[in-house]
Amino acid sequence: MFFFALFAIRVTLVWSQTDCENPQASDSLIQTNFVNMKSTFDTYAEDGLDLEGNGKEEEEEGIHGVAVHEAVEENNDDEEGSEQLGDMCGHPTYDYSKVCRYSDGRANNHGTCTCPGCKWDYYPTPDDCNKCLCKPAGGKGVSQIAPSGYKGCCSTPKSRDEKDLASLYAWVPPCDSKGRACMLQCVNRVKHVAYMKTMCGNLAGWRYSYGLRTQNPRCKKPKRNCNYNDHPRDHFYRAIGIARNCKPGFNTGVIGTCTNAIKKYPTDYGKCMVGGKDPGTGRAKQWSLLHTCWDDVWDAICKNVKCFMLKAIDNPKVCVSTCKTYGGDAYKSQTDGCEDIYAANNCPEPRDPTALPPKGANGWGDSPPPTVFPRGCGPVQQCGGRARKKWCKVVKPNTCGSMTGATASAPTAGTTASCACSWCR
Repeated sequence: MFFFALFAIRVTLVWSQTDCENPQASDSLIQTNFVNMKSTFDTYAEDGLDLEGNGKEEEEEGIHGVAVHEAVEENNDDEEGSEQLGDMCGHPTYDYSKVCRYSDGRANNHGTCTCPGCKWDYYPTPDDCNKCLCKPAGGKGVSQIAPSGYKGCCSTPKSRDEKDLASLYAWVPPCDSKGRACMLQCVNRVKHVAYMKTMCGNLAGWRYSYGLRTQNPRCKKPKRNCNYNDHPRDHFYRAIGIARNCKPGFNTGVIGTCTNAIKKYPTDYGKCMVGGKDPGTGRAKQWSLLHTCWDDVWDAICKNVKCFMLKAIDNPKVCVSTCKTYGGDAYKSQTDGCEDIYAANNCPEPRDPTALPPKGANGWGDSPPPTVFPRGCGPVQQCGGRARKKWCKVVKPNTCGSMTGATASAPTAGTTASCACSWCR
């Protein structure tokens, strides 16, 4: 029986490979693509983005997925359940992107763009890709995996600023004469099936990263742990030289010292400092474990300090995070009854978006702090369902205004500029 089962699987795979030109790819074809591509995706290691696996390809949404406070209303277009995929971006690659549009110009999430009147647009806007609607330009079929020999972007970003701009869907390689933006692409896996998609939710990710760089963070407790779920923070820790894979590279005794100090004096940040560097200047710099969202410290404090509020490192009048924004209801005993205190200090609500980076700054060196949104301006959602059938819809719209910050406008066909915003020039 065992050998018969192996023979049947082999026959299925061989049959699937003969159907690879069919744009309406069957499940068996996608399974075959997954088998053939798995080793390739598992070995990708972009400079500065190699998170060394550790289970990151599993099916759980990380912070690079759609931000909770910026949820987009669900699209009804079919794409093999793509609305529930999330972005598994432990090993992203680079490619140009495309988006499917209806005849009236509206972007949609159709996997093969075969809907009536639909056409691929190879110049998607940053907003299209941020909403998880973009696919790699070289992708084919519902899996959007590129055929063998496909080249992709004519070059990839090398400098830190170029990589920042690429994550904002706006980096145009100098070698590209058509003005196409080169973007990060992810492999998603659902039930052992591989799909390719442009990394989405990056505009929220950029605001989060900028807050960390300027020590004005909106800290958030990861679903599992920092190394598994919080790629931007892992990259940030590596850049400033205090951790790798979210494992401390400093004397861990400061964690207990910091925790004990904050329990007595909630603004005694001086006891929480660790030595690192500022990548923008190359010089040594002291970083606060609280203001870099170190989870061991935050967890201990939120379990023991009633109504804890984190103030900006250089401005005690600005509240940037609370245990409510960090852990939601995970610390109810210490956050219940704190609403008036949070409101009096103008602390953000959990649904409010992360503070907005100013245009022309990258967060390093003497970059100005981000601009905090009005308290309570974030959208209100109604959610239901479970697991992959979970859904959310916005019942109160966002009243915060523009949330694009340093995001550049969409590249225009025919342009050759390598940069699309002032701080990368």
